[in-house]
Amino acid sequence: MFLRCFLLIPVLVVFVSSSCPSSNTWKKNCYVFGTEKLGFSKAEVACIQKGGHLASIHDFFELDVIGQAAEFAYHSRTDYWIGAYKLGKTWQWTDKSNFSNFTDWARGEPQNIAEYGCAFMTYFNWDWKTENCANLKSYVCTVPI
Repeated sequence: MFLRCFLLIPVLVVFVSSSCPSSNTWKKNCYVFGTEKLGFSKAEVACIQKGGHLASIHDFFELDVIGQAAEFAYHSRTDYWIGAYKLGKTWQWTDKSNFSNFTDWARGEPQNIAEYGCAFMTYFNWDWKTENCANLKSYVCTVPI
C-alpha cells in the first residue's frame, strides 16, 4: 500500500466535473463515497440513483485512487462495499465489466462460504474480503463523468 501511495498525486490529471473532487477521479469516472451503512443490494441501488454502480476496480492505479480518496471521505477506519459479488461460483462486477482482468483479494480470500457472496475493500491495506451481503457497510460508487 505505501509504495503505491507515493505514485498517485503527481500523475493524476483529468478533466473533472465541478461536482466531483479531483482527488476522486480516474479516467472518466468519479468515485462517490456513501457514508451511510447499507447492505450490498441497497448500496448498489444508492449508486444507481447517483448515476453509477458500486465500484469495479480494474488496475492498481484505480485501487490507489479509491483507497486514498476513502481515507479522506470516511475520516475513520471504515471498510466499504465495492461492486464485486458472487453469482453461483463466479465473481462478477455489478456494472457487468470484466472481473477476471484484475483482483486484489486478501490472503485466504475469497472465502468459499455460501453466505459470503459480496466483497468489500479494507481500510488498512485496500485489499478485498468477502462478507455476508446483508451486513451493513459504507460503500463506494463509480459514476461516469
